[in-house]
Amino acid sequence: MKISLPSGWRIVSPAKSDIEKVTAFIVECDTLYFGEPDTTQADVEHEWSRPGFDLTQNAFLLFSDTGEIAGYTDYLFSGEELYITPNTVIHPNHLEKVNCSLFYLLAEEKARDFERVKNIRTISVREESSRVLTEMGYTPIQTQYRMVKDITGELDEPILQEGYDFMPFHPADDAYAVFDVIETAFQELPHRTGNTFEGWQTFIMKRRDFEPALVWTVRKQGEIAGVGIGFDDPIGGWVRQLAVRKEHRGKGIALAILNKAFLEFQKRGRQTVGLTVDSENATGAPQLYLHAGMRQTEKYVTYIKKIK
Repeated sequence: MKISLPSGWRIVSPAKSDIEKVTAFIVECDTLYFGEPDTTQADVEHEWSRPGFDLTQNAFLLFSDTGEIAGYTDYLFSGEELYITPNTVIHPNHLEKVNCSLFYLLAEEKARDFERVKNIRTISVREESSRVLTEMGYTPIQTQYRMVKDITGELDEPILQEGYDFMPFHPADDAYAVFDVIETAFQELPHRTGNTFEGWQTFIMKRRDFEPALVWTVRKQGEIAGVGIGFDDPIGGWVRQLAVRKEHRGKGIALAILNKAFLEFQKRGRQTVGLTVDSENATGAPQLYLHAGMRQTEKYVTYIKKIK
């Protein structure tokens, strides 16, 4: 398959000054596809500021023959893998003329320019892109669900068993311990590739919208038994990571952290709180989130393709 554009259409790299325009486009597509935004400017800033990301080489805008933005994509190289981010989208008004295959083909061309790249990974959040990926020979390996809770009503107070307490998070003293709790727990998930402390810091603590006050640690005798990390935005609260050490599970810690997060985001005037969960999570997390009053809204499917 070769990249083929309709007459008068073009693909160009955005400039840093285009970030508001790019964010607005992704938000518009989120709203049209899902009924609500799922992306913030801080999310796009984070992607654009990752180590090794070159805006002139790793991000692309698709313009129609009338000069409208019709699509966007960005991707990252990580070791032997090229990762196409979920920001990849075609505006629904243009699907009769183009689809995401042109962005995936572009990524494959880039991947083949580097001998070290062995496979491409991406996450589909729309039926249209899932269909295209399947047709292009990508294999689904993981399914995650976005779950959301309406927090406008009365909420439960967080309750911890005797011996456990919520304690403030101090970045200088607690960062590595929090990372260790999260990474150890996440290693239990299928298809988990693992992360480094430096990579986790980039993903969490070095984001412009990171707030230490939105890290909730539960401790027993000084040891961190469980942790939740939230991010706040006008579109809603988000629990980006939540983990409990195996030896402390079954004691209501995760539910207490969730309830703590719900109350905090409600105080900040948010109406919803969301998170993602792996469908193969064996810790009981999906059932816990349902018990906490969350509902499934979207499905995220991870696909991979080997590069020959």
